[in-house]
Amino acid sequence: MFKKSILVSNILDPLTHEKTDLEQVYKKLYDLNRYESIETRLIEDDELRQSFNKIAKKRKWKTLFWITGVMSREGFNLSSCDETFRKKSVERVYTLMDQANHHICSYVGIASGIIEKENNLNKQINRFSKSIYEIVEYIENKQYSFNLVIEPLDQFAHKKNVLGSLDSWKKLMLNICNISWLKNGRLSFCWDSAHVALNEDDFIETLKVMLPYLSHIHFSDAILNKNSNQYGDYHREFDDKGIINLYTAKNIVHYLKKIKIKDRFLFVAVEVRTKNREDSWRNEEKYYNFLNKIIE
Repeated sequence: MFKKSILVSNILDPLTHEKTDLEQVYKKLYDLNRYESIETRLIEDDELRQSFNKIAKKRKWKTLFWITGVMSREGFNLSSCDETFRKKSVERVYTLMDQANHHICSYVGIASGIIEKENNLNKQINRFSKSIYEIVEYIENKQYSFNLVIEPLDQFAHKKNVLGSLDSWKKLMLNICNISWLKNGRLSFCWDSAHVALNEDDFIETLKVMLPYLSHIHFSDAILNKNSNQYGDYHREFDDKGIINLYTAKNIVHYLKKIKIKDRFLFVAVEVRTKNREDSWRNEEKYYNFLNKIIE
């Protein structure tokens, strides 16, 4: 039921900004042979992309390319009430989908975009629903083989995204329930513990409702004290100050095991951003062992 995944751009972040470093990262991950899934950024360099494709094909990795960061840095918003701008945002996704097709790519991951005005939230959910329909239609028309993953982020604390809380997810699902991809698994969602907690939702309740539509699980920590300067989604190291530890994660996985969804896998990853270069592979091993302990 569970497949181990690594968020390369978090666990190994200091090693992902130069071509030579990143090439060595993918080669070492190939040699270690620890993960069934790789979650990373799109690769701009042709030579590096070809190298990645070669080893990804050999290892049969299920690859997920997150384009959330690109969309955010470039200021796009798939939920914008400005219809012209929303369409430009969708068109930017199209170009990134075209780029993804040059990779060994199983999934492309997106988020909804930021809340423009709180009193427009329902309208923005409707706009995001429209964007999803258009993106799915584009992938189908292009006959691309990869699937689409949507990640609800935190809605109030930090990222302030339109799709975040369980309530907003339910409203979205009412809009997109007729998309055939929901039934065949080509459209799925990523559950993230930090986002759930920051949205003040319950872990088990959200999993119970969302599980039939989940493909990826991220264990990520957060500080929930609103007076703390660490309050928010900062991909922090696991410690006794946060919400995620071995006991909590094991309980979540135990619940998922009891459900026993047939013929489906969940890709499980730890989302911790390594800050120091020298800690990168030490953290990779640390959190790989964490994954083994929670899903054993």
